[in-house]
Amino acid sequence: MREYPRGGLIGKTVYLWRSIKQLHSPLYAANASFFLILSVFPVLVVLLVILIITLLATTAFIFFRYLLPNVTNMEVPSSTEQTQEQTEPDETEQLRDEIPCEALALTSGGTISFTEEGQMSLLNVVIIPADSTDKLVYTSSDENVATVNDEGRVTAVGEGEAMITITCGKRQMQCNVICSFATEATEDTSATDESTT
Repeated sequence: MREYPRGGLIGKTVYLWRSIKQLHSPLYAANASFFLILSVFPVLVVLLVILIITLLATTAFIFFRYLLPNVTNMEVPSSTEQTQEQTEPDETEQLRDEIPCEALALTSGGTISFTEEGQMSLLNVVIIPADSTDKLVYTSSDENVATVNDEGRVTAVGEGEAMITITCGKRQMQCNVICSFATEATEDTSATDESTT
């Protein structure tokens, strides 16, 4: 009879099988067969993992070899066709790409008040629809009172009133700007005069 080392998996299995044969009691035989099953279990797990890996590899091969090329199989135009398309855009495409501004909304309020020179405020304008291709343009009716930059930041320059006009495509709205520096300064000086007396 062939001898197997006791340390390996095969050796343990053979040893347990011989032990089962030698036992006469059904209780010992049941325990030994349980241990036999436990010793074979890791082999079954390894075989199951190999089967799963093989199935995944086969699936990936089929996907990349047969299915993916059909999905991405597009005709690539020649370089001369590409340059003609770039130089001569279709008028319908240009019209389709332009999204006009339909409405404007000012969330920062209709009037801005400044009490000192150099104060700033940002006009928060909502364009409807949000993906409109029209650009916002800000203009001030009196640059000596208030100025406005391209981002809608209003800066107080001098006393008086000015109207900021916001234009988006064919739509317009206005925001009133009031700069009153002297009233604040006289109120402050009168308050300090009363506290000193």
